[in-house]
Amino acid sequence: MSAVSVSERQRMAGLKLFEAFERLQTEKMQKHYKIKRPNKHTDRVAWNNHFETEITLKYDLHECSPGVRSWATDPGFVDHVFKTGNIAEMNIEVTSRAKELLHAEGLLLAIIVDNLVFQNFEAEWAEFDDQRRRDIALEGLLSWRLLVGGGEYNLINLLKKIMNHDSTGTGRVKELFLFPHHIVDKEHAVTEDTPPIIRQHLYLTVILRNFCIVETLKGVLRAYRGFPLTMRNPLTTAHPAHTEERAETLRLIKEADKNSDRRVDQSQCKEMAALALFACEIMWYCSRACQRKDWPAHKKVCGAQTFDTELVAPTAEAPPEFIGCPAAVPGFVRTPALWRQIGYLSEPDSQKSYYHFDSGPGSLSTDATIVFYPPGANMTFLVARRRAMASGSIPAIHMMFRILDYQGDCCGRGIFDYEKLRRQFEMEYNIKITPQSMAAAEPFAKPTKREL
Repeated sequence: MSAVSVSERQRMAGLKLFEAFERLQTEKMQKHYKIKRPNKHTDRVAWNNHFETEITLKYDLHECSPGVRSWATDPGFVDHVFKTGNIAEMNIEVTSRAKELLHAEGLLLAIIVDNLVFQNFEAEWAEFDDQRRRDIALEGLLSWRLLVGGGEYNLINLLKKIMNHDSTGTGRVKELFLFPHHIVDKEHAVTEDTPPIIRQHLYLTVILRNFCIVETLKGVLRAYRGFPLTMRNPLTTAHPAHTEERAETLRLIKEADKNSDRRVDQSQCKEMAALALFACEIMWYCSRACQRKDWPAHKKVCGAQTFDTELVAPTAEAPPEFIGCPAAVPGFVRTPALWRQIGYLSEPDSQKSYYHFDSGPGSLSTDATIVFYPPGANMTFLVARRRAMASGSIPAIHMMFRILDYQGDCCGRGIFDYEKLRRQFEMEYNIKITPQSMAAAEPFAKPTKREL
C-alpha cells in the first residue's frame, strides 16, 4: 500500500470522527437553546454557567475542526440574509452601531487608563484568589473561565490590547478597535466575491460582538471600584432555532409598513410629527433643523446600495472642551479623571457650575458646586481652574482647594466634606494634597488683568 493512500485513509478517518463529533455537539447545542435562560439578578452563577456551556459547545467544536468555515459560505445564512436584508437600511444600522461602539470604547479606555496607569489595578488583581476574581467578573460580566485565567484572553490582556490602540484617556477615540479572535475572525472572513449584503451582516455581527466585550470590561472595572449594579433589560438573541420565526415577523412588519397610509410617526416627539427624509425614506427626523444637523454624517450612506467599512466608519468625536478650558501645555498629560471633569463642565447644563464632584466612590452621578464666598473668590477660582487644567499648576490646584474648603467652613459643608474635596483633586491631577505639601508649594500668583 502506498504512503499516499495511507495518508488519504487517515485523513478520511479523521473527517469521519470530526463529523460524528460535530453531530453530537450540534445536538447538544440545539437542546441547550431550548433551555430557559436563568435570571442573572436572582442566580448569577446559573446565568453564567448557561453562557459558559454555550461558549464551550461552540468553541470546542471549532478547536477540533479541520478548518473553521466562514458564515459567508453557509447556504442557510446567505439565503436568510438575501430574503430579509435591505442593504440601504442595514448601512444605517451598521453606521449607528459603529458610532455607539466608538463612544463606548472611548469611555472604556478612560477607565482603563485610570486603572492601569494612574492606579494599581493590575497588581491588585494579581493578588486576588480565583473566587474573588470570579465574583468581580460576574458583576461585569462575560465568562469567568477566560477572564480570570492566565491565557491570551484574560482580563488584563484584553485591557492592554485596547489600551495599546489609544492610551490618552480622553473619553474619545478616533477609530474603532475590534478585538481579534483566532476562531471568530475566520467565522467572519470574506473575500472579494462575497456579496456586499453578506459582508454587511457579518460586519454588524462583529460590531455587536465587540460592543459586548467593551461593556463587559467596563462592567468588571466598575464592579471592582464599587459601582452599583445596573439592571438590564432581557437581551433578545437570534439563534438558528429562532431564525424562521424572526424572518416571518420581519416580513409581516415590512408588509404592514407598505400597506399603511400613515406617513408620520408621533411616538418619539411631543406635539411634532417625525419627517421622513425624501432622499432615502429610511431616516426620520423631528424637524428640518435636526435633519440638517445630521446630514453631514448621514449623507455618505443615504440610499447607498453598496457596503464598505469605510462608508460606515463613525466620525471621531472631538475631546470635550469649553470656553474656560484652554488647551493643555506641551508636556502636561491630563488624567482620565480630569478629562471627565472637563466633560462635565462642557455640558450645556453646567454653564453655571464651577466644579463637579463624584457623589461617592463608584457613583455614576456628580454633585455640582458654585463659588460665592468670600465675595470676589469666584473669579479667582475660575482663573485657578483655567491654570490647573492647562498645566497642572500646583499653586492653582491648592487655590481651588482652599477656596472650596474655606467656603465650606464658613457656609456649611453640606455634601462637600474635606476628604471629598481632597480625593477629587488628587485623582484629577495625580498628586497628594497634605498640609505639608500645601505649605511647601509656591504661592499662587495673583490673576492678571488679561486673565480676569
